[in-house]
Amino acid sequence: DAIGIFHSMISFVSEPGKLKELVIKIFDRLFEMLRNETYIFNDSEKFHYQKIMSYDSCDQIVNDSIAVIDIVIKSFSDSEDDNVGQILAIAQKYIEENFAKDISLADVAARTYLSPVYLSKFFKKHMNENFSDYLVRVRMTHAVEFLRKNYKIEDVSRLSGYNSSNYFHRIFKGYYGLSPKDWARKNLR
Repeated sequence: DAIGIFHSMISFVSEPGKLKELVIKIFDRLFEMLRNETYIFNDSEKFHYQKIMSYDSCDQIVNDSIAVIDIVIKSFSDSEDDNVGQILAIAQKYIEENFAKDISLADVAARTYLSPVYLSKFFKKHMNENFSDYLVRVRMTHAVEFLRKNYKIEDVSRLSGYNSSNYFHRIFKGYYGLSPKDWARKNLR
């Protein structure tokens, strides 16, 4: 638990000045890590953090530091739920608008202000599929729509984001179990 870890980190410090320095280092590192997780700080956390720096007693510093940690943990879990929807909406919108281009996980990560590694894990956790599978699903859905509109298969390939018709055929057949031509014959009578 975070508070237990905090206690073990500060237990050997008995001078208020040194304790403040350690608390500043701990919180700076914590806040840096949370910024990378798209966490947004609220006024209550900032107020407690500033108040801690004015104390001359180790007990006051420790008690308010614990209060800040409690607030951060509660706020982070609340804001993470809010941010999940926002991040997924940004990612899905970008993919939907750019599926026909040569897009990558790094491109989508840049739009969500997350690292590609974190976005990959985030995507898997919240979408129950990895990024590349989601991109293929979006592209295949559009490919079927293009086929329904009687586009030529070579055009469907290009419009669906595949530069190589052979690769498109392989992905399409793997996804639908039929070649694009056979799928069209079966479903567009």
